[in-house]
Amino acid sequence: MSKLKKIILIVVISIVSVILLFLFVLYNFPYDAVIKRADLYLIDRYSTSLKVQNVRYRYPFKLLLEDVRLTRKDGSFTVHIDNLLLRLRILNFSKSKTAEMSGSGIYFRSRFMDMSDARVNVVAGFDLSQLRKEQNANAVDYFDLKMEGAEVDKVFLTGFEFSEFKIQGADVFLVNRESNFVFERGFLRSDLFTLEISGELNPQSINSRATIKFTNIFFQQYANLKPIVDSIADNGVIEFAIGGSLQKPQVRMIRK
Repeated sequence: MSKLKKIILIVVISIVSVILLFLFVLYNFPYDAVIKRADLYLIDRYSTSLKVQNVRYRYPFKLLLEDVRLTRKDGSFTVHIDNLLLRLRILNFSKSKTAEMSGSGIYFRSRFMDMSDARVNVVAGFDLSQLRKEQNANAVDYFDLKMEGAEVDKVFLTGFEFSEFKIQGADVFLVNRESNFVFERGFLRSDLFTLEISGELNPQSINSRATIKFTNIFFQQYANLKPIVDSIADNGVIEFAIGGSLQKPQVRMIRK
């Protein structure tokens, strides 16, 4: 065997060995310890508990989380996800990397809404170098969220309770501009109403506006509410200003 062939063979073997070692580390990584650390962080910062029943590694950069539960300590909300698939796209030359989350069998319970059987896909672009810095709002470049197939058991809206309707889809795209996430898109479509949201937010504050437009199905199912809606809405449309913080949002109706 020539010297050049030996060098090529050594290089190939080295690369394969590194890849196999990397995959071995990913397969045997102590994910439970990472989840426990995330749980402690969420409890300390947000009084919220994270529990995951099982974590499975999938080639090449995928993790399947089964039976994920996110619960606020005061019981104000609970999120249960049957299956959550995480994908990381980090092997590129761009400074911005991509993480994608696809969840199915999502159940959400709160004081304001009960929702079940949703499917959600979230894509986030982030700067890996900035992500290492704690509390760095510039670490994430954007969020792209899409949801479909949700069944709403009940929701409290403008002081009234509405039950048993479907959310056909939701599409939210947030872009990071100088540490503020700006709504490039913010739309939700359901049987009873459509919702559009604009403005911006960050971990400390919200400055947004929401527009709710009631559908014909709403007025058919809740005909007794039509006089009330007509008194506060403009052709079936209500606008709200949202301020405060993510932890304690403040909602104010905008009257024409």
